[in-house]
Amino acid sequence: MKIALYGHRGSQNHGNEAIARGLHELFPDADYQLFTFHNSIPVDKKFNLDEIAEIKYFTRTFPWNKTEKFKKFIHRNDKNYEYKKFFSPFLHNIEKDRIYFLEAGDQYCEPGEHRKWYAFLNKKIRAKGAVSVMLGCSITEDVINEPEVLKDLKNYSVIIARESLTYNLLKKAGLENTYLAPCPAFAMPAEKCVLPECFDNKDVIGFNAGFLQQGNEIFSDILLGNYKNAIEYVLNSTGSNILLIPHVNWSYEMSDSRTLEKLYALYKDTNRVFMLGEKSAPQVKYILSKLKAFVALRTHAQIPAIASKVPTIIAGYKHKSIGISKDIYGENSPLLAHVQSLDNTFVIKEKLEYLLNNYEECKTFLENKIPSYVENLSVIQKLITDSGVLSGDADRNKEIK
Repeated sequence: MKIALYGHRGSQNHGNEAIARGLHELFPDADYQLFTFHNSIPVDKKFNLDEIAEIKYFTRTFPWNKTEKFKKFIHRNDKNYEYKKFFSPFLHNIEKDRIYFLEAGDQYCEPGEHRKWYAFLNKKIRAKGAVSVMLGCSITEDVINEPEVLKDLKNYSVIIARESLTYNLLKKAGLENTYLAPCPAFAMPAEKCVLPECFDNKDVIGFNAGFLQQGNEIFSDILLGNYKNAIEYVLNSTGSNILLIPHVNWSYEMSDSRTLEKLYALYKDTNRVFMLGEKSAPQVKYILSKLKAFVALRTHAQIPAIASKVPTIIAGYKHKSIGISKDIYGENSPLLAHVQSLDNTFVIKEKLEYLLNNYEECKTFLENKIPSYVENLSVIQKLITDSGVLSGDADRNKEIK
């Protein structure tokens, strides 16, 4: 089998790394290509994704739409021509017998021109007779109902939603090519590594936080206040150590470490608060699996902890986080603390207190829930390997212009 993953934004966000690794775990014997943005290739190689896939250029490197010479050569509104130039490394590599997975994630939730990129690439994949799969998507109803987006979604051979909120919205919109399965990141294996010193003879509670986006920046101060009160509760009322765990590292301004360093500076003198350096996603999963409990903002920091059955308070803020947490915990779980619901700075502290006071119950819930939840990853495998699902798809692709 030949597969490819495109739309990969790079391991600067270790959720992208986890999805790429999870897909490989689902299809370990496949001829696997990973198309990544040019400036992300060194980072993907740093975290050894070249050991599981052939890393290839997704886009051209030069500023093709910036130069005056190019602007004179091309009509400014001829986006198709621009896209052909920009994505030429990917377009020239499309093979009829390869299955193309878009690392969709929540990219369709975010504003920007990338939705048009992927609609263009989807049409090109289908026109060449190849199978096009939107993998692990979360999309809000307002976006799904945009006419151009809906037209694009109908062109995919298969859409795989990673949570039921999106799945139900896609079905409601009449998209019968839609299936439900967990995010492939749940399949990523852990990699044993040396544990930080905070684990020496101590229980450890982890915290992940970082910058907010998508209009949720207004919650930054109340979120930070919640983390401070939760950390002080652990220091004053338990014997556990604390490990601050970054997940995203695009730049200093867009790095979880920037937020976590503020917390570390406040509490480092207690000698019970520690900061984890950047590691690969499988190594972080191993470390997360050793935690007593976890409080996490990033969805793909939550996923490896929950997959390891570590009781986790979800402090997410995106549609995907709400959808995934609903599918695992239920709609009104006391372990949910989405930032939009924070109305004071003690919400997360109180939820963490509840978790620790009811620890065995929370732990047992995940031990019972996660095996059957993760088992549903087989939906992705069956969709691709069962010829009955995609039979005749390549012939239908030729009809798309």
